Amino acid sequence: MDGYRDGRFFLPLDNAIPATLTHLFAVHEGVPGHHFQFSIQYNSPTIPLVRKITLIPGFVEGWAVYAEALCAENGLVDPIAIQNRLLDLYLGTVIDTGINELQWTREKANEYISSIIGTDSDALIDSVIAFPGLIPGYAVGYDQFQSLREKAEDELKDRFDIKAFHSVLLRNGNMPFSMLEQQVNQYIESAK
Repeated sequence: MDGYRDGRFFLPLDNAIPATLTHLFAVHEGVPGHHFQFSIQYNSPTIPLVRKITLIPGFVEGWAVYAEALCAENGLVDPIAIQNRLLDLYLGTVIDTGINELQWTREKANEYISSIIGTDSDALIDSVIAFPGLIPGYAVGYDQFQSLREKAEDELKDRFDIKAFHSVLLRNGNMPFSMLEQQVNQYIESAK
């Protein structure tokens, strides 16, 4: 953020995390994920400081998951890994909603998890209890970015430019998706 230090993050390489997830984490946290996104946001002379330091979780984490999927789409990470990741996020969203809004018991949550993946997961349940609302931000944010891209591709057809589209998504920093959608709509109109 200060423009003087390199961005760094650390991954444990002691086989605690499967290699396919290590690759996803690298693009999620690095490029084109958070490091890329925050470099643009923090170095922009047009974004006010308060917006540079305020984080909107759905935007921030949604972008990073979108970046993972983008890398899978381009052959840089295992496409099965991103499918598994999305399954985990969508499953986590259901479990988060069940436990924190519908007052599911641990047993009911494990029953649901088992019906989807064939085994229970106390780790997932513990996570949604400890950090309510966190996992849905990743999943819903990803869906928002993906939907905006599909809209732009559908309306622009051959005129769709993925680099210009990504510039529109990131150039003004993180923001509510309703505001981002307005900017994407302006991009679509100007590119027609």
